Amino acid sequence: MQPRCYVIYFYLLLLGAYHSIAIAVDATVSVSWTNSTVAGVPELELLLMTGDNPLVPADALFQIHLNSRFAVDSDAGVNETILAESLDSTCSLSVDTETNTLAVQRSGSGSQLSSGSQIRFKLSGVTNPSRASRFSVGTMEISDHGAMFTQLLELQPIEIVPGNLWNSQLTFTNLLSGRSALLTIHLTPAHSVAHDGALVVYLPYMYGFLSGVTLSSIVGLDGEFKVSTNDNAIWLKRTAASGTNSGEMQEMVFQLAGIVHPALEGSMGPSVLLQTLDAETGVIDQTYVDTSDNVLTKARVVLSSSILQISEGNITGAQYTVSLSAPPSGDSDLTLSIGESSSRAMLNVDPQLVVFSTSNWSSTATITVVAPNDFVASGTRTHESVAVVSHTIISGDSGSTFAVASEMSVHISENDFPALPDLSPVGT
Repeated sequence: MQPRCYVIYFYLLLLGAYHSIAIAVDATVSVSWTNSTVAGVPELELLLMTGDNPLVPADALFQIHLNSRFAVDSDAGVNETILAESLDSTCSLSVDTETNTLAVQRSGSGSQLSSGSQIRFKLSGVTNPSRASRFSVGTMEISDHGAMFTQLLELQPIEIVPGNLWNSQLTFTNLLSGRSALLTIHLTPAHSVAHDGALVVYLPYMYGFLSGVTLSSIVGLDGEFKVSTNDNAIWLKRTAASGTNSGEMQEMVFQLAGIVHPALEGSMGPSVLLQTLDAETGVIDQTYVDTSDNVLTKARVVLSSSILQISEGNITGAQYTVSLSAPPSGDSDLTLSIGESSSRAMLNVDPQLVVFSTSNWSSTATITVVAPNDFVASGTRTHESVAVVSHTIISGDSGSTFAVASEMSVHISENDFPALPDLSPVGT
């Protein structure tokens, strides 16, 4: 081979190598939404960055295929003014609501687009999915009139967020630790609750035993309901076709009985989560109701005072009263023992037992305390003996829903003092 041939061959090898490492630029598309809430009607904007694999021809067809979870209206459209900023030819739009497809066809009168060109498609008439979740939006398909090439681009996913539950509030009939309470919930869903949908209440995490919960009443939603619980969640599932779909912004009030508060004292927790669901348990609307000011406390034995002043030998003694801050738990009577062996050795306490029932629990019981004269010098004119009277629940509170009762401090004024020594001189 002649030297000149070698040079030409080497040049061709270099040229081939150059083309072998050249990287084709593919088109890309990004998606943005003005409204990402459930069943929202946003303006959907697609920004197409063209590539050179191949270049976009003058007769290109852009087909936007949306996920079946989205709804495309028959009058959906593309903002022609914005589109004209990117394309130098007229375009026609067609909509297929059955396949959720919007097609933009270039007329062929414009020019081929160079790599890196930006085309903005601003769509209207598209409705978001009716449930909250992360959804694949769909695809954009680019082809020419003769279908000589086709390019398929994935549209980036979108996070659809729940709608709101307006005017939401909840009220417990009591906030007593370990006690059963009736919960009343008010809410106004932004969207319809389907005939086969559900309502869910998520109580704070410490509410883990809710098997006894029942639906006491419901207003604003018809049909039959099945109540079920799972850990701290209460589900109200509508029986399909037993009622009708609710209207949007339909006010609802429902009451749940048999919710047992945890046997703890302190804040209930930061919030309660309320949700409406579709038949597939997809979230539609939700809200968090603030419960940080709800403080659980145990029921208490209430004393009229904490200190009692009596005089030794005074047969009338002194009195104080005891009562309950809440009725006994269940249907049982509560028996309260007044005093114990050490205090009864110093004092006469009457009565020594007090019984509270579900009907008289709010009434006060009067306790009389007498310090009998013991004829023993045990104090001075400036020093009092002190006895402590305890209060112990001995029956009727098997769930320990009452706090430990306070003690009564009884201050006894002494009437027996040592004789004064005779300090007169001897012989006088």
